[in-house]
Amino acid sequence: MNTLLTVGYVSVDRTKQLLSCLRIPISTGAIQNMLKKAAVAAVEPVDRIKGKVSNKGVVNFDETGLRVAGSLHWLHCACSGPWRFYTVHEKRGEEGMEAMGILPRFTGVAVHDFWSSYKKFKNALHAMCCQHLERELVFAEETGNQRWAKKLRKLLQGMCHAKNLLMAEGKTSFTNEELQQYMKQYDSIVAKGLAANPLPERKPGKRGRLKKGKIRCLLERFQDFKADILRFATDWRVPYTNNAAEQAIRFARVKEKVSGCFRTEKGAKQFARVLSFISTAVRHGISSFDACLSLRNGTCCSCAGRRLGRLNSYVEKKNPSGFQRFVAPDGSSAHPAGFEVRNLNRRDCPLGSKESRTHRGVVVTTLAHRARQRLFRLRKKSMRFPPPAVIDFFPTACRLGGDRAVLLSNWCTKFAERGISALKMYFMQKQCIIDA
Repeated sequence: MNTLLTVGYVSVDRTKQLLSCLRIPISTGAIQNMLKKAAVAAVEPVDRIKGKVSNKGVVNFDETGLRVAGSLHWLHCACSGPWRFYTVHEKRGEEGMEAMGILPRFTGVAVHDFWSSYKKFKNALHAMCCQHLERELVFAEETGNQRWAKKLRKLLQGMCHAKNLLMAEGKTSFTNEELQQYMKQYDSIVAKGLAANPLPERKPGKRGRLKKGKIRCLLERFQDFKADILRFATDWRVPYTNNAAEQAIRFARVKEKVSGCFRTEKGAKQFARVLSFISTAVRHGISSFDACLSLRNGTCCSCAGRRLGRLNSYVEKKNPSGFQRFVAPDGSSAHPAGFEVRNLNRRDCPLGSKESRTHRGVVVTTLAHRARQRLFRLRKKSMRFPPPAVIDFFPTACRLGGDRAVLLSNWCTKFAERGISALKMYFMQKQCIIDA
């Protein structure tokens, strides 16, 4: 259920219609409660995600508008590598960023656009998104006939291309001579642009600040923020663009188009928390479906060790000849929905062996054993999965597009892979197992 709400961006009402097509009677309140329970279960892993992002050396930041409770709120995003952290706040600027809880104590490099609120956090270094600057240079070149703009855009692109080529060769920085040459070209082009666009003269009788115009303001930004703009060239950890954060928040536009706004601020924050967990899990090689199931079963938290211990005892009791033992790592090294798996077969790999591997599907296997337990209790026959079920559904009845129809198809297929052709049986037994 949470997969449809947070990954498919389907509204609560449409989710209810979708389940009605599957002959599953459920209310919108029950669907909302499932999201609420997932948000509560995600508190601890999302706090870990927040800590991971805060400790990174380079983090991308961005924000976008979101309609919540009939007014404009802001979705703030911080991401670094496979880690994604989202929050919702009614303010876009410094107040919203402080509520996010990362920038006030962040000491690395913050990559962002020219939104001035970011510069108020003096404890961090800043890097500007050059893709935004390229668009403004194209505007200056095409509308203002500014020749310097084309030269500066070519220079920035050439530096980025040279950096990528050298990184492919295994190098980690420009030589001092190369870097100084780039700096001189940069200063020369900006100086020519400033000379071609002088400050306007004050007319007699006029007071207040003079209007400089877009071209002059752009040139002054290149002059004042030179170190931040060229951070990608001096520190090769820093990306040329802020595309990572922009792509991470692009779902907000899709969410509004598919299901409109959020009714309450609390619901929006719950959505952001669950999405932080799922987005991070997906980038660690875990499917969104399995991530939602891990929230539902509590296998993503530190308390999973006790659950896994009981599961190991059960599996060993039912299958003593050979089994997989699941080991939950400590909180410092764990990432959401990921566990270390040790293949312990009594014949090939004795107990205590150092042979181990990381299995991205450990949650799947854990859930498979849980499904076996449930089937065993209900049928009292065997531990084997029933054959996969063929599930009929009608996405057009809920006005689902092609992508969400595929999502629904994969969603139903996942149930069959877990041995839950049990769907019909569970529904007849009034056991709602779909709250993941």
